[in-house]
Amino acid sequence: MKKLFFCLLAVMCLEAGTVRLANNTSFKLRTVIRAADGTYLGEVVVNPQQTMSWTDYLGGIGTYNNSQTPYTVIWYCIDGSDFSVCENVSTGSTVTPLNCEGTRTCKVKPPESRPPLYGPPTNEYLQQENPQELLQEEAAPPEGSQVPK
Repeated sequence: MKKLFFCLLAVMCLEAGTVRLANNTSFKLRTVIRAADGTYLGEVVVNPQQTMSWTDYLGGIGTYNNSQTPYTVIWYCIDGSDFSVCENVSTGSTVTPLNCEGTRTCKVKPPESRPPLYGPPTNEYLQQENPQELLQEEAAPPEGSQVPK
């Protein structure tokens, strides 16, 4: 009976302070977890369509002056703007940003404008209209020089 009690206690301790964060958006989001009294508990960056667990309990016997739950989970866009907020999150809950209150969108960064791969056309590489004129100009003596007779 004692073994069963200690096993149940160990399982309860492992679940203490655990929240599953499931990013069901197409945005990379930063998640901040706060205690019931507003105390900062931690943060995690969650990639799009990724699920991860956050816990404030690392295996010891935790004692707190104030209750840690219910949690507040705040989702932010990577640029720092607000995405959504979930309040009254209980231990063991799964939180998704699209099911929380807020704007639920991030600004989409416009694609960078890149310079063209090739510059504008120049006359430097274009052929002359009449190649015969070019040959006559090249064949003539330079201006100011005398041609022997």
